[in-house]
Amino acid sequence: MNKKNLSSTTPRSNKVVVDSSLSGLKQSLIDKNLKLPQHAGSLRHLRFSKFYGKGCDDIVVAIHKLLCDMIESGMSNDWKMYSPSTVASYYSTGVSSFVSFCISLASDMNKILKLSDINKELIRQYIVSLGSGNLSVASQRSIYKSAKSILVGIIEIGWIKKDIFPVNPYPNSSRECKGQPALSEAERRSVLKYLKYDMRNIVDKNGPLSSYDLSICILAIAARTGINPTPALELTIDCLQPHPIKDDRYMLVSFKRRGSGTHLDSLGHSSNIKSLSPALPDVARIIDHVKCRNSCYRDDSRFAGYLFVYKSRGSGNVGKICRLSKTTLDSGIKKFVAVHQIRNSEGQLINLNVMRLRKTFENRLFVLSGQDPFLTAKLGGHSVKISNDHYLVPHENAEKDWRIMGEIRTEELINYTEENSG
Repeated sequence: MNKKNLSSTTPRSNKVVVDSSLSGLKQSLIDKNLKLPQHAGSLRHLRFSKFYGKGCDDIVVAIHKLLCDMIESGMSNDWKMYSPSTVASYYSTGVSSFVSFCISLASDMNKILKLSDINKELIRQYIVSLGSGNLSVASQRSIYKSAKSILVGIIEIGWIKKDIFPVNPYPNSSRECKGQPALSEAERRSVLKYLKYDMRNIVDKNGPLSSYDLSICILAIAARTGINPTPALELTIDCLQPHPIKDDRYMLVSFKRRGSGTHLDSLGHSSNIKSLSPALPDVARIIDHVKCRNSCYRDDSRFAGYLFVYKSRGSGNVGKICRLSKTTLDSGIKKFVAVHQIRNSEGQLINLNVMRLRKTFENRLFVLSGQDPFLTAKLGGHSVKISNDHYLVPHENAEKDWRIMGEIRTEELINYTEENSG
């Protein structure tokens, strides 16, 4: 995995700069908010103006400048190092949290915070502040890592000192950071049942697809391929490529920015959609439907190269041509669960998302591969460690199987002992 380079294009200094040297940057940045290009997330404007004039302007200027340089660098290299979604995430989690803490601290101390005030003690207080609310340890760790990434970028410029971070403020927190687990077998069957139902309705209809229809299509694709959410939202109209060897198959081409790599999935393709009524339509056919039926929106918009484009029906955006965002996808998935009343074993509506389908897909691969962790990780597109730590879970009969195996092994040892003692 390539390590993200958060350093600015600003020339490095051999020593920590004096805070007053940022005054020129402040004048050029204070009246500007940063605008991000279209991406899978919903955040388009990074509003720094709300942070200025509240007791820590030099800190805000440094962070503002860093994100400016990240965006400029991303635009110049086609966002290969980090995506617009990554920059938006840094702003909405790490930046917002850390700057808000600095504003509160400046108010409590009745002083103006400078860059030179960012030291070990301030970072310690920041970590304590994260733990003083209702955030889970996993959430605290996520926010802290985002803020630390930004501060490391400022260290690389030479604006604050090194060695300000504790070694490991959240020991053993990785056990709490696995997110939602894979679907149980009963949940998986329910989800697939209603996905089949909705996909049949989509196939039988004519005309352009709504944002809800597109959300169902992404769920169906994820259930069949285990694709990650952001690569799914960013699929292009040419994501289907002919298979280099087999004429009856296609390759689904997606790009995973975190690993800066292209992922390929081999897909079957049937020309007769009616013959697929007992099961989900194949992925290639779903993509063909989306590509064809929403071309009327796509062709006349600035999203001509993207697959999931629709005409908005929401208040404030009625008639506007939009790309499906993560926020809209999440809303569509919640509607899907609510409409079909898909519930877990405790009778509650399940918490469904694309990542849970991905984890479910990988656990199915594990079973079908004869529980081969190496093949499963390879097909999932990551390392065996990542697969084991974040994806694979014991199947529902694992405890029973282990108990039976133990009983069989105990019986074998007893028989072996008796035979040899006689």
